[in-house]
Amino acid sequence: KTAFKDASVCLFVFDCLQFNDENVMQKPLIERRKILEENMQPIKNHIMFSELKEIDSRKTLHGIVNSVIDQGLEGIVIKSKDGIYEPGKRHWLKLKKDYLKNAKGEGMADSADLVVLGGYYGTGRK
Repeated sequence: KTAFKDASVCLFVFDCLQFNDENVMQKPLIERRKILEENMQPIKNHIMFSELKEIDSRKTLHGIVNSVIDQGLEGIVIKSKDGIYEPGKRHWLKLKKDYLKNAKGEGMADSADLVVLGGYYGTGRK
């Protein structure tokens, strides 16, 4: 608690689903984001837009992921710029350090603290 007593909360806005009584979920993400940027005034360190970058190659993706990990951030969310919003469905991909392989190309890039809750012995191929 003492480590966060002087911390301030910042809301990062990343999408718009309704604007001026109009449901905009069927509009592509890029259009919904434009609505946000044209109609919302960020307040530095209090209400800000989430960072948005277009990824056009594996090299670009690799650089972004490395930068995020180097900054100690959790990961990135990859979405199609033309994607619509459908409640209850996920049309995006979460990419976190935990999901990646280590520098040798094996295992995970980070350690995992796990508790085995149960298991069974089988006799099949799976």
